[in-house]
Amino acid sequence: MFQAPVALPGSDGALCLAGALGRYQRPGEILSSGPGGSFALTVGSDDLRSGGGVVPATTFLQWSFQAWYRVVGPGGSTSNTTEAVTLTFL
Repeated sequence: MFQAPVALPGSDGALCLAGALGRYQRPGEILSSGPGGSFALTVGSDDLRSGGGVVPATTFLQWSFQAWYRVVGPGGSTSNTTEAVTLTFL
């Protein structure tokens, strides 16, 4: 679910999601974009994370996703966020 963006302390980004937020942080889920600046994480329809645990996808279920990432530059490190996207499972 989208919300008005909320600034994240110590970050250049803003959180655009609300509700029971889940995180993808198990081994193999924290990724590096490398020099290309992009990454992809395959999420199984039976492994959607929410604050309450794992939820299977059902028809017409809508989920929103947003990535939070580290930025390392000449001035030091910070973090930022992507725009949020919403997917509808069919």
